Amino acid sequence: MNVFVALIGAAAGAALFHFLSPRSGTGFNLWGFFVALVGAIVVLGGYHLYLQSRAKSR
Repeated sequence: MNVFVALIGAAAGAALFHFLSPRSGTGFNLWGFFVALVGAIVVLGGYHLYLQSRAKSR
């Protein structure tokens, strides 16, 4: 499940970067990779915080 959530975060980060980036291009972009990585980390962190709060409320 973590891989799936990380992929969603990476796709969201990459889409946000593509939307906000003044440059358009194809291929590998190191800055875009970094933004996708940060997006994956943020979404995974949020997912795990959600799971922890749900487990505490039981």
